[in-house]
Amino acid sequence: MSQDSGERDSGLTEIVEDLTGKKIKRYKSGNVYILGFLFLIIGIALVSNGNGVGGFLVLTLFPICMLYPAVRFLFGGKDSVGAVVATAVVEEVLKNKIKKSFENKKKK
Repeated sequence: MSQDSGERDSGLTEIVEDLTGKKIKRYKSGNVYILGFLFLIIGIALVSNGNGVGGFLVLTLFPICMLYPAVRFLFGGKDSVGAVVATAVVEEVLKNKIKKSFENKKKK
């Protein structure tokens, strides 16, 4: 795939057009998903060996990588700090709702 700006394709990024026709360079969603699954696998391996960092990978970085492409879509397809922050907020809200749901089911 040739890039308009003459850059070589690294395989990590892609150039897409937003709804207004503006070209945006962003990380490929597939690469973000692969990174997320790597966080999951490495995190599980670390937790099974007693390393607490694995819990951080599984409980924080894995969900962020899985949610980021969807949230990025809502931000017009651009990679941005706002999209990353929104992804982290959505992830924490979802974890909190799931936790409350489990707690409610335990009480019954």
